[in-house]
Amino acid sequence: MEQKETSLSKNSASFFTNAIEAVTIALLILTPLVFYPYLVRIFNPPKELAFSILVIIGLMLWFLKMTAREEVKITRTSLNLPVLAFMVICSLSLLWSNSPMISLLELPLFLAGTILYFIVANNICGKHQINRLLTTLLIISSLLGIYGIFQYNGIDFAFWKGNIARSKVFGLFGNVNYFAEYMIVPLPLAIS
Repeated sequence: MEQKETSLSKNSASFFTNAIEAVTIALLILTPLVFYPYLVRIFNPPKELAFSILVIIGLMLWFLKMTAREEVKITRTSLNLPVLAFMVICSLSLLWSNSPMISLLELPLFLAGTILYFIVANNICGKHQINRLLTTLLIISSLLGIYGIFQYNGIDFAFWKGNIARSKVFGLFGNVNYFAEYMIVPLPLAIS
């Protein structure tokens, strides 16, 4: 009887691990690609919403995995302490902020990034999982790079073509700097 319960908890834990991997892949795909052309701010709100929702789903799956295994285990890495310190400093910065409301509105985004670190560090560990994530990242960044080349040559979506100050290559990020920051991450992987 105990062996059945152990195999059942292992099967459910592997299901949650696969689900967390799927959520992480969805993060890699949706965060750069999602936008809504009928908003005043076309790019940031949909990306932040998709990112936050997927991180919350990943966090829930991680907690369900720990519940299925009946153990709370956090993988020890050398970055755990600095990431936790960052979370505490971000939270404490509300006390001395010049605009506490704006800081409070941005706090979930900072916390979601650090929570994503813990989700990935504790659930993505197999070589095949890492290869799938890297392959997804390279495919998405290649597609965005091709779109950037199209944009440079004047081929763009009609609903933001001709926008003021949109004559630069900004991909689906709305800002030249954001696009460059995203493209710089997979560049060493693509070159190697």
